[in-house]
Amino acid sequence: MPSAAYPPSLDELREEIARLDHLLIRLVATRLRVAQRAIRTRTSLGGDVSDTAQERRVVDRARRWALESGVPPELVDRLFRELMESAKSGAARATLSLPPSRASAPRAPGLPSETPAETAPMRASVLGA
Repeated sequence: MPSAAYPPSLDELREEIARLDHLLIRLVATRLRVAQRAIRTRTSLGGDVSDTAQERRVVDRARRWALESGVPPELVDRLFRELMESAKSGAARATLSLPPSRASAPRAPGLPSETPAETAPMRASVLGA
């Protein structure tokens, strides 16, 4: 790991970006699965696939977190709207599931498996907790 006297090399920065990208994709996949479960639960109770008030709360919360984190709120707005639309269309089609070969799929260096206990520290660091 580079010290403060020696800035990271371009390759090291690219490796860090790759690890973050991999984490981001895994978090998106987890979010989609949980959102689809929520949609199926809501519809099994007689609700609609869409819940406009809840979607507004999600976007407002994400925009607030974006502003607190120095991320453009417009980017977060688009991202969360896309995530919600994807979850709704996925829930309407079928349950999102991991391919059977997932267990043997290579992971980016430094990423733990996807068990909640192992990913909690990563989620905490991403969320700033």
